[in-house]
Amino acid sequence: MAIFRNGKPAVALRWIDAAGTENHVVRVHWVDADGVDHLVWDGTVPALINAPVLASSLVLPAPSVRAAATVTAPLLVAGVQMPTPVPGGGGGVDAPVLTSVVELLAPTVSAGATITAPVLSSTVELLEPGVGVDVAGTVHAPPMMVMVELLAPQVQVPATVEAPVLTLTTALTVPELRAGATVAAPVLEVAAGLPVPTVSAGATVQAPALGVSAQLPAPEVRAGATITAPVLEATVTMPAPIVSAVDPGVDYADDFNRSDGVLGSNWTYRNGSSFPKVSGNQVAVGGTTDGYYECTWVNPCLTSEQYAECDMVTGGERSSGIMLRYSSSGVGVILTWIGTNLAIFTTTGWKGAGGVNRTGDVASGTTLAGKRLRFTAIGNVYTGYVDGVEKIQWIDTGSVVPTTGRLGGLALQRANFSNSGTMDNWAFGDLDLTPTPGYVEAPVLTTALELLAPTVTTEAPSWSPMGMDKSGTQSCPTSYVPVTGWTARSGYPSTSIVSNALVADGPATVTVYGKITITGGTVPAVAFRIKKNGTVIYTSAKSGSTQSGSVSVTLAAGDALTMEAESSTYAGTPTIQAGASNTYLYFE
Repeated sequence: MAIFRNGKPAVALRWIDAAGTENHVVRVHWVDADGVDHLVWDGTVPALINAPVLASSLVLPAPSVRAAATVTAPLLVAGVQMPTPVPGGGGGVDAPVLTSVVELLAPTVSAGATITAPVLSSTVELLEPGVGVDVAGTVHAPPMMVMVELLAPQVQVPATVEAPVLTLTTALTVPELRAGATVAAPVLEVAAGLPVPTVSAGATVQAPALGVSAQLPAPEVRAGATITAPVLEATVTMPAPIVSAVDPGVDYADDFNRSDGVLGSNWTYRNGSSFPKVSGNQVAVGGTTDGYYECTWVNPCLTSEQYAECDMVTGGERSSGIMLRYSSSGVGVILTWIGTNLAIFTTTGWKGAGGVNRTGDVASGTTLAGKRLRFTAIGNVYTGYVDGVEKIQWIDTGSVVPTTGRLGGLALQRANFSNSGTMDNWAFGDLDLTPTPGYVEAPVLTTALELLAPTVTTEAPSWSPMGMDKSGTQSCPTSYVPVTGWTARSGYPSTSIVSNALVADGPATVTVYGKITITGGTVPAVAFRIKKNGTVIYTSAKSGSTQSGSVSVTLAAGDALTMEAESSTYAGTPTIQAGASNTYLYFE
């Protein structure tokens, strides 16, 4: 119970003891003559509690899936709980607990397969706040927001991925309000689609982010009404990105495993001789005539990003090399070596014409015999490797070598009775700059819904729009007659039809719309008029078999709107047609 003074409840009680010290009174009891203890004041005071906003956010990192592998994503469950708030000042108010749970079922991804990711669902429930009957408290229903973010998995080439449907469901239990009304919001639905991105090999595409958001304004509800709160649903669908596994380049190779002699039809000799030659399943100078012997593969690369490589079987006292970006006139670049030294040369013609050492001799730090040598051209950067380790590089800042050359090959030399070393397992082709294996980053799907606190008003709507359609046919004579036989028009649930008239339920300034349609008669003409409480407020033209029109009018509760019609014809009597598209009367 409460203690009052001058009609107001006590905020605090204090007493002063014999020493003059002021003490705070927490509760007040009294003991009656029978020795029974009674609680006079429990220390409570009126309180105002604002329920806080609950926000829950989850992020699922993007898993990486490699070819020929299967990855199972773990079950994801998250919960958010708001402890019961305790008001200050000694007041006692029961505040609700808010909880949020999100569960993501585990998708399984396999290379070369079609993958369907699961449904992601999120549910948030706001329990009914309760206010003590002995406390004049007020509870404000707070805004509720739920956000869920699903990162798209990274998909290996080749693969086709079907992204999941993302569904978000939010339920709001009905809060009880002192005005005697219970409020619910209408159903809110949001949908969006993301077009299918197409990705070619050799490229990595970042698809755009898709965001969907929706806000439901506060509905107004008549006093005494009770409405069940609906479910809010939002759905976002991302079509499957299509990944192409087409290799944009070509690769050539020769292991020289054949009879000794000329290199064969896949090679073009560029120095006017038939050297070098196949010797013991390897390529060697193959003669005793001094010269610089270049050979190119008959088929070109498709792009400017190229590689050439070979095994250096034996060392030699003269230069050997592998060639890139050569033109048919002998313009190109070559990685050469003698002993342990490497160098990058450019030429402007065959037989080493116009040769310029662009790097100087660079020590490799190892004997090259028995090693795998590799030479690459990416943009204007030329790099040489020994057994996969970078040893030499030249950057063509002056654009000396055109990037249009597509031929590759090898070169051996004989001079002063000395030969180059022998080569084996030569290869040449386009560099595949796509990550191995390639992947596509699909877009992030994000959806957010917000339900604003509903507003309750004790004022009823002042008026309702109404409409009626002709429900049966009737004759249309040559003088005005009332149009009868009506039914409520679709979309106007508050329609009131009394004695073939629309009866307004409140004051308003509205626009009244009418239409009439007839059939029959010889060269008919029709007209209609609208009456308010028996007084004509609109008359249409008279011609043809159909007429329509509108008029603005001020209505009061109980005002009646009716329609009359007449026709003219050379012979016969026309008939007024029924139906929502033929004959109607409505206002809004």
